[in-house]
Amino acid sequence: MFDSLEDFFHYDYSCKRMHDKLDANSKRRARAAIRSRGEIRDRVEALEDEVYFLNLVNRCLVNLLLKRGLCSQDELIDLLASLDENDGSLDGGSTSDDLAQEMGFDESPVDRLKPEPRAPISSKKRGRR
Repeated sequence: MFDSLEDFFHYDYSCKRMHDKLDANSKRRARAAIRSRGEIRDRVEALEDEVYFLNLVNRCLVNLLLKRGLCSQDELIDLLASLDENDGSLDGGSTSDDLAQEMGFDESPVDRLKPEPRAPISSKKRGRR
């Protein structure tokens, strides 16, 4: 298989280099996966915070409607059921598209493309140096 001892060591060195390269690649991928899981966890926590906030806003609005006598609890329940059925499924939820249609938008404002963020003006352009 090997013509000389030099060929043997060259082959062994090549295998080791390849193994080291594969090992480095797998470690890099593992670090990226861990980072990605952390980013996903952060995003889920942010979404949970938004849901908690929206629940609080809804509670405030419902309490305000009931305390001011603008509607009864039964009227709210009927309205919720009616709005839930409007999208064709009684699933206990609503999308931003449903709200956009009721407000007269062709599409949900949430789904519109947002403008690219602009870079801050440098201190030289603002006159500071």
